[in-house]
Amino acid sequence: MPRTQPDHNHDQPNTEPDAEASFLDNLVGYNARRAWLAIHDDFVREMTTHALTQAEFSVLATIKAKPQVNLRMLAASLAIAPPNLATLLDGLEQRALLQRQRNQEDKRIQTVKLTAAGSRLLRSAMQTVQKLETAATSRLSDAERTLLNTLLKKIYLDA
Repeated sequence: MPRTQPDHNHDQPNTEPDAEASFLDNLVGYNARRAWLAIHDDFVREMTTHALTQAEFSVLATIKAKPQVNLRMLAASLAIAPPNLATLLDGLEQRALLQRQRNQEDKRIQTVKLTAAGSRLLRSAMQTVQKLETAATSRLSDAERTLLNTLLKKIYLDA
């Protein structure tokens, strides 16, 4: 009976195609997460210059896009639980970046709006974010960037 050689392959790099990596490479969630990771650290670092977290920036940007938005609509729009949103709004209001007020037609409904300071800060932060987005997607054409955003929205808007 021939002698078998000990298996020393565990010390050698595996040169065969990695079935798991191939599987992951075809997952939208995996690729979306990897893309986010490529952008996230720069975003966090740059937002510290504005003293904003990602969630705070999202709240301010949504309020700008939807003036006088009510709290329920804001929470749904950002997929934030109402108690978490209330905490975010408390902090932003204490910093005089937004104002909560009662709806004139229905006093049970509370709306939020940006203050002048909130508008100035958001304008500056949006310029920073635009630069980050441009750098992060520099290898994409304008059409590809638009298509990517459209396709990603199809996934989460339908969820």
